[in-house]
Amino acid sequence: MAEVYPSDNELLNIQTDNETGIEYIPTGTSPYYLHFRKLLYRLLLATHRANDLRVFDEGGLDIGVKAGKFWLGTQLISYESSSGNTLADDKENIYVYLDSAGNLIIDEYNGFPDMSATPHVRLAVVTTSSGDIVLITDSRAGHNFVVPGSSSGAVSVIVAAADSTDRHKLQADYVCDGTADDIEINASLSQVKAAGGGSVFLSSGSYTLADTIKIPSDVTLAGEGTATRLTFDTSVGDKTMITNDCNYTFAQRHPTGNKNIVVRDIYINGDKNNRSTGADSIWTVGFNTVENLTIENLTIFNGWTVAIRTEFCTYVTIANNRIHNSGDDGIGINEETYNCSCYGNRITDAGKGGKSYGAPNGIEVQDGSRDVSVRGNVIENCDTDGVQVSTHTGKDGCTNVTIDSNTVRNCESGVFVKGLSGMPQINVTVSNNVIIGTNDSALYGLQAAYTEDVVFVGNTTNNRINAGRLANSNIRTIISDNIFHCTQDAGNDEKGFLFSGTLTNVRFAGNIVNNYGWKGLEISGTVNNMHVVNNHIIGCTNASGAAVRWDSPTSNLCVLNGNHLQGTHWSYDAATSTYDMIADDWTETWNTKDT
Repeated sequence: MAEVYPSDNELLNIQTDNETGIEYIPTGTSPYYLHFRKLLYRLLLATHRANDLRVFDEGGLDIGVKAGKFWLGTQLISYESSSGNTLADDKENIYVYLDSAGNLIIDEYNGFPDMSATPHVRLAVVTTSSGDIVLITDSRAGHNFVVPGSSSGAVSVIVAAADSTDRHKLQADYVCDGTADDIEINASLSQVKAAGGGSVFLSSGSYTLADTIKIPSDVTLAGEGTATRLTFDTSVGDKTMITNDCNYTFAQRHPTGNKNIVVRDIYINGDKNNRSTGADSIWTVGFNTVENLTIENLTIFNGWTVAIRTEFCTYVTIANNRIHNSGDDGIGINEETYNCSCYGNRITDAGKGGKSYGAPNGIEVQDGSRDVSVRGNVIENCDTDGVQVSTHTGKDGCTNVTIDSNTVRNCESGVFVKGLSGMPQINVTVSNNVIIGTNDSALYGLQAAYTEDVVFVGNTTNNRINAGRLANSNIRTIISDNIFHCTQDAGNDEKGFLFSGTLTNVRFAGNIVNNYGWKGLEISGTVNNMHVVNNHIIGCTNASGAAVRWDSPTSNLCVLNGNHLQGTHWSYDAATSTYDMIADDWTETWNTKDT
């Protein structure tokens, strides 16, 4: 179908092209010929570079090549143009290129040479027949400025799929056949590695893999977004799809590892239902011991097991990926991953639909990882937690983690900071997140257990069930300026924020706890130096509802001060089975009570 022009009226009213700066001639302009020359002048200026090294038909079997320049490492090579280059007749494909010295080659009929052996700039593929030129296909894309394969410049290698377009195949260094395409992809990566680094570009099309793709140091693996599609052959079983090439051992730091790896702009179908039983060491995209790692703009459906995982990596960016229905976590920032920024990702249905492995979270920060930022992600309908900070037995806790401005919907917990006895999570800030639970599987908005120096601030939780919980052991916890709202009908039997275990130096301040019918706050366990100040705890209108309920805690130096407390009762003390009574070892001042 022919390209459609704008309407006549739109064409007559266009004044300028913003990208090129070309000005259209206004209707009725005089003298018209002068303005036409101005238009032509600007148009030619805008198209000069498109003419560089262009192959053109001179009639008969002759071609000309326009002048142009290219870089060979740090050396600028000039080609001064040529004409009268006579081609052989009756050739289906003549591969026209410039070698690294700037010489024009017009007698190559089997294909462009191997970039690693013969660095060159591809110009065109020409077809001749019966004494004439039948077709000229431009091949300059990706090669007209830097010569790949030189020892002093970065390599750029193109791979085409079996179902890529003919144009992409003509431009490609490697063409896959649709079976074990990892062979060609890994060969291209090895070529780039041998040249000292660069990029491998996967053209649009479908690639079927029989084994793992392994990316070396100083290499970018990129595709054309969702048009570049990777999947495993159904007989593969349990394999990681994309990783680095240092031959690491799972859950162990490699002595050298890799550096400077980028993977981006690819669609991946992990086909989890055709994988095997799963293992902790099996991921869809995962890396071990990489310094300077970027994973961005991937679309991963049905990943097995974890869609994206890092371990022992430093200076990591995981950004703007779309992950759906992974068998385990959507993103796992694991095993002492340091200085990681995880942002702009959308993760849905982790552990849902078909096979699952483990306890799938949306985003997991785990096992000694530190200096991690999880910011601006959208996480929905995951089997366990939206964002979880956790630790396995025998591993270190995490330190300096920020979880900010995420949206979490219908996960068991919105955010759970979860240490172990003797191995706490330390210095975790959970701020400005929106947590929504529209079904009863969303049990808690915010949770913390076995932590030190955790801050929950500025979050909004709209749940059917509990607002949040501190459990087990928590030291120096601040919960401030949050909004906790129960979405069930007034008078429900739900709980707001629950405090249990051994709690030391807890400040619950400036929060709004609304419409948790049975209990606004529930306090039990051993509580030392807890301050509940300046909160609005309202809507506790169940028949036995109380804004604050003490379930026989052992308390010391605890204060209830300056709060607005509203419900059927403002408090309940289980130790004495008495409503509207302060618990032992608590001090009450300046509270407004509305019962």
